[in-house]
Amino acid sequence: MVQSKRKLVKSEISLIKEYCSRLSDEDLQTVAVMLRDEFASDIYVALEMFQKDVQVDRWLAQSTGNEDLRMRADGIGEFAFMEMNSRLSKKK
Repeated sequence: MVQSKRKLVKSEISLIKEYCSRLSDEDLQTVAVMLRDEFASDIYVALEMFQKDVQVDRWLAQSTGNEDLRMRADGIGEFAFMEMNSRLSKKK
C-alpha cells in the first residue's frame, strides 16, 4: 500500500465502513484481496466497482491527485478486509 502524508479523516472512515458493510460477500472479498495484493491492473477494476456507489464515487472524484486517490482506495481495501474477516468470524 502507498504511504500517504494525509490520513483518512473520521467522515471518510465512516463513509468507507458504510460502503463496505453494503457490499455483497463476493464483492467484499474481491475488493479486500485485490487492493491488498497490489496488482496494478486491479485498481482499475476496483475503481469500476466503486463508481457503482454514488457516495463513494463522488468522494473518490474529490481526490487531489494520484497519491490521494491511492490513499482513498487503500482505505477502502483496508476496511473491506476488516469487514470480510468480521463476516467470516460470524459464520463460524
